[in-house]
Amino acid sequence: MTASSARSFFGPEQVAALRHSKAAVFWRKYGQLVLTALLFLFLLFSWMENVILAGEDSGHYVAAFALFFKFGRYLIYLMLAVAVVLNLISRRTYNLYLFLAIGLLSVIVLIASRNMPLAILTLYLFAFTPLGFKRGVKVYVLALSMVLIGVLFLSALGVFPNINIDPARNRYGLGFTWVSTAPVLFFFLLMSLMSTQAKKLSSITLWSFVLIDICLFLLTDTNFTFLAILILLLVFALYRNRPDLFAFTHKKWFAVALMLLPIVLTLIALLCSFFYSADNTVLNSLNGIFSGRFANAKAAMDEYGFSLFGKPIVWMGNYAGSVGENNYMYVDCSYLNFLLNYGILYWALVMGGCALMVHQASKSHNTLMLILLFFLFCFSFYEVRLLNPIYNPFLLIASHELALPEGWFTQGILHRPARKEKTDNRTDHKADGKPSRFAGFMNSLHTPKADKKAAAPAAEKAPELAAATIVESVEPDETDEAFDLTSAKAAAREIAEEESEAVSALKKEEERTSLEEAAAFLSEPAVSTETVLEDLSALSAPAGKTNPAAGVDRDDSARHNEESPLASQSNPDEKDIRNSNSVNTETDQGKPEGDSGRED
Repeated sequence: MTASSARSFFGPEQVAALRHSKAAVFWRKYGQLVLTALLFLFLLFSWMENVILAGEDSGHYVAAFALFFKFGRYLIYLMLAVAVVLNLISRRTYNLYLFLAIGLLSVIVLIASRNMPLAILTLYLFAFTPLGFKRGVKVYVLALSMVLIGVLFLSALGVFPNINIDPARNRYGLGFTWVSTAPVLFFFLLMSLMSTQAKKLSSITLWSFVLIDICLFLLTDTNFTFLAILILLLVFALYRNRPDLFAFTHKKWFAVALMLLPIVLTLIALLCSFFYSADNTVLNSLNGIFSGRFANAKAAMDEYGFSLFGKPIVWMGNYAGSVGENNYMYVDCSYLNFLLNYGILYWALVMGGCALMVHQASKSHNTLMLILLFFLFCFSFYEVRLLNPIYNPFLLIASHELALPEGWFTQGILHRPARKEKTDNRTDHKADGKPSRFAGFMNSLHTPKADKKAAAPAAEKAPELAAATIVESVEPDETDEAFDLTSAKAAAREIAEEESEAVSALKKEEERTSLEEAAAFLSEPAVSTETVLEDLSALSAPAGKTNPAAGVDRDDSARHNEESPLASQSNPDEKDIRNSNSVNTETDQGKPEGDSGRED
């Protein structure tokens, strides 16, 4: 395809036709509803993969159950791809530079690593960009609650076998393929509830969460997750009762420290794994506290090493039926996991996304979101859930970062005060005060060309300008509830699209009106040259005197003005100008000659 053909294929007319197509109109109207249902189905069908009946080596595999949900998942992936296309043609959903950069890097890493979860993550990020954050997290709350309660209930009834996966420590799966699945799910369910339903969580509800955490610990023996949930509930209760204790979160140093926390945790994991040795007493003790994670990471680093774009790694984790085998090869630290699997560039991209999430929460003074991000980063050091969309609801924030307006780092420039329009004194009016057709036609001819050229870019930039303005104007409430930045962006884009369409319609109406005025002017009777000269001489002649050039007196000039089409379109302002000219002429005649050229 040549450059000219590409321009013609992707020209403004083709883009406008796509955005006004039936599919685009439908997506702008019902896109939020469709994405909400799609997210719920995505979470539900993906979670069924972790149920004991879907584990091929669990000893309780049911082929019909597994194949049904597997087929459903692939159908949902196809729908996510369609949603990305509809996002592109319906509105200005993405920042073009971020879309191209992240999309290209994801494709390269996907080819290098041959990792299916990365492809699913990429579809997730691009598909759910227009979905509001609070709406999306509420879907997480509903889906995770249904999965946790449903699987535990069916496990208690014996429909989903509750097997003792690790008999040496009496660790039960509770209907899932691994013992830590239910506690980790409960941890992210609590974070989702806190980010959207903070006001509704009473003290009784928090104490019931503590009891559930204790029960899960007794059945699964997951030490770290048990402590993480307890500390999270304690900090949340303290924040609810004494929010003044968390005033330090509004300081700039805290935001910078939280931005750097994932990088620091990556360096700590790298150093502890690289220098790990069974002879090193300190590191060996730490390795025991973290359930052998440093030893496993060192084995993976020695076998695969690091790369720029990642490499294919066959992870061998624990699951029902694998305990006691010696082929374990898995890195549970999120930061080391995708650093080894996806490469250094993708790791840097994730670090930038984490920093941007912290920046947005800090800029809106959202204390609760900063607390939750702190727990998320620390928990990801121990569990590989940071980039797992079926666990982590805060990936929706990363998805919305793809919609940042171009030049978002210089948003202050977008808030300049509106320039005052220059008044045009050339506009003539009829006797009833309405502009004449001749005046409208002349004013359209005198409109500066630069303004006409600047009108189109201004209309194109209207969505970004409106989005930036609304995002900057929204602030969290007094309870510092989770700041719904993405809902403001989605609303801003819809409002901006409507404004852009209104501006386009107004421009077309003005052009049509100008053409009608021009046609009406040209259809009027022609004016002779002699009549025009007589009209001009009548305007320049002093009041009460004859004009030798015209050869007529003032009364004859008035008679010609009444017959002339040009004179019939003059307004009272012209009479005032003629009267003022006559008065000024008589005044000048009465002045001394020495004062005629200067003012006192």
